[in-house]
Amino acid sequence: MRESRIKVAHILPGMYFGGVEVAIFKSHKDLNKSFDYNVYYVRERGPLEIGQSWVFELISGSIRRAKRPDLIITSLWWGHLFGILSALLGSKWACFIHSTGHSSFLDKVVTKIALTLCNYHFFDSETSKAFFDSYKSRASFVVPYILEGTKNPMRFNLMPQYTFSWVGRNSPEKRLDLVIKFLRALDERSVDYSCHLCVAGTAHAELEEFISCSNARTFVRYNVPPDEISEVQRNSKVALCFSDYEGFSVTTAEAALQGNVICARRVGELANYLHEESVIWLEDLTEAAWENLIAKTIEYIEDEALLRNKRTMSRQHIRQVFQSQDYKSAFERGVRSVCGF
Repeated sequence: MRESRIKVAHILPGMYFGGVEVAIFKSHKDLNKSFDYNVYYVRERGPLEIGQSWVFELISGSIRRAKRPDLIITSLWWGHLFGILSALLGSKWACFIHSTGHSSFLDKVVTKIALTLCNYHFFDSETSKAFFDSYKSRASFVVPYILEGTKNPMRFNLMPQYTFSWVGRNSPEKRLDLVIKFLRALDERSVDYSCHLCVAGTAHAELEEFISCSNARTFVRYNVPPDEISEVQRNSKVALCFSDYEGFSVTTAEAALQGNVICARRVGELANYLHEESVIWLEDLTEAAWENLIAKTIEYIEDEALLRNKRTMSRQHIRQVFQSQDYKSAFERGVRSVCGF
């Protein structure tokens, strides 16, 4: 007779300081109130601690049929590799897609194989789901990275300490080079600003060099804990996002909820949930587009009343968009539907 409590195993490379991992970190405790939700790492344990185990413990249990979960969910291509192995062992498998882009050719190949072989699809956004349209023969679920606690953030900060903030990984697709280009352009125009950057990963040499030469109040911290990220965002007026691609950008959404105007490239899901009239868009990478971006940014930050109005609009809009949605509820609905509960 089947036990009533669902057992879910989530496999990913490791519990690092990234959007995928932080969402798991913040939701893990609540999800375990609904079912047995355990996380397994492939490469390294990672700095975020939730009692995660090495993936080979899961595989060993599945082979012996001693600890086979009702559902295996995989994230990122390292995780998908073990999803393929799990499927060969007869496990029910859902592939969780967090972006329409790929960090490498191997990432692209493994992800497409996973999408083809898995039983179910989880997507972080409607944009990601639509992008992989050819795989819609699988049952699919959209799980937006909005956590219940972040939909009702602390009181609106009328006097943030920083003009700008940036949160992300030190990886090529996050385009820290464009962040530096943006800040350097403000320096060249003698704009008074401050910026707090939270970088996940190792030190970024070009960024460190820029900061050492800039007269602006620019600070960088590495591998900042999630709770402190929220405080940085609350203490910022404008959040930057110049990535080559995004699915659902949890850091950008949470920055908007904290009262930030978003300054971003028009990629991925961003245009679907951000407030169009308050976003400072970088439409493309031409010099004309850069000039428009810089001019609009200066207009905003030099008019405090205008900027405060745009910050309020940004915050109110995204709270309304996600009023009835959150990560935990959507995740739980998907799992229960897949497992027949």
